[in-house]
Amino acid sequence: MRKTLGRVDDCDRTDLHAFSDAAFVTRRKTGLKRIHGTMLVVGGVMDVLEIALLAIWIMIGNWVPFVIGLVPIVLLGVGISVYYFRSVAYLCPNCHTVFRPKFSRMFWSAHTPYSRKLVCPNCRYDGWCLEVPAAHTGTDMETGEPMIIV
Repeated sequence: MRKTLGRVDDCDRTDLHAFSDAAFVTRRKTGLKRIHGTMLVVGGVMDVLEIALLAIWIMIGNWVPFVIGLVPIVLLGVGISVYYFRSVAYLCPNCHTVFRPKFSRMFWSAHTPYSRKLVCPNCRYDGWCLEVPAAHTGTDMETGEPMIIV
């Protein structure tokens, strides 16, 4: 790696981890696209149902079908949130640990489409962690090994 980098004199272990992290995330982008695509489709179905129910309420003047119809919409929202939580893990840029936080921490933390502001359970790094598909991390989703579950 040092030979390839050429002019870089002090290529330390952290730099090598940064390269491996970038390769790790690049290889997993397909999995993330599938997860995000599924979420968009389910969200679209939820939107169509909600707009249709609202139109029915406006047209017939009865709000009962709207309220009854909100039950499956809320259930879809909960389901897609649980699906997302189970489908992704996070890679600490500091110590390179792959972990999954508690649902409430993940749900309420600041995020971008490919990262989330979390605290690493291994090194206590508090910052932006890279999102990776949990199914592709080589961990057992039932036991969480070697993934750290906080």
